[in-house]
Amino acid sequence: AVAGTHTGSGNIELWVSDDNSTYYKAAEHDMYPDGDNAFYKYFDAPFKYYKLKYKGAGTASAEGYAST
Repeated sequence: AVAGTHTGSGNIELWVSDDNSTYYKAAEHDMYPDGDNAFYKYFDAPFKYYKLKYKGAGTASAEGYAST
């Protein structure tokens, strides 16, 4: 899961990788901040690494966490 805030407009893309070298866009996991600028996405993660790409300018913070 990943959660955070983003003061810009636009979606937040999730990019995933198994080797921390080649990343692929996981379009089904795009996120959009709500009215309080917060976003959250829970997903099953068959990948080891991920990056977020913010499509709008603004201030962002995010945190990822896993449960077993």
